Amino acid sequence: MTNQSSETKRVLRFFWAWQDDDEGRWLAQMARQGWHLVKGGIWFTFRRGEPREVLYRMDFRTKEEPDRGEYLRVFRDAGWEHVCNFGPWRYFRADAAAAASDIYSDTHSLIGKYKRLIRVLAVFGVVNLIGLANNLPCFFPDHFNTSLMGIIGIVFPILGILLVAYVISRLWIRIAQIKRSAQPVGHEPLGS
Repeated sequence: MTNQSSETKRVLRFFWAWQDDDEGRWLAQMARQGWHLVKGGIWFTFRRGEPREVLYRMDFRTKEEPDRGEYLRVFRDAGWEHVCNFGPWRYFRADAAAAASDIYSDTHSLIGKYKRLIRVLAVFGVVNLIGLANNLPCFFPDHFNTSLMGIIGIVFPILGILLVAYVISRLWIRIAQIKRSAQPVGHEPLGS
């Protein structure tokens, strides 16, 4: 779905957390067409400009960096421009010819991003387990409750647990791929 004027464009596009390479390639393709990221997330906002060869990478931080200025300076010194935030996701852009091909200098740092995300998801999983445990008595014979709220109190936590388990398993698969990869940080070359 697209909503656009002559100077800006909004595009609805969803990427899973382990698809950040795909998201970066898509954003680079948009830049080659002259659409430059202004706001990331699910509703992406782009501003029209000159077509450019750029790289996009995302970092995941669960809380505000203790020294945000220092955090951004490290990226800036390596040729990366901070574009925007979407919740805990930080979007960075760099000229393809001028910057390193990744914001991570080593595989360990890249894997750390996914492990930070797994820790956050595990909390959501525990919250759903607590919700499920809280509502399970509704289905025991002494407290049997077939009301819509009783059913929702069971179904939503189960769906939440399944979704969290799926995403965490995909992130562990991504971590395993990175560890096996011959490339130092798991990103494909720009032209792929």
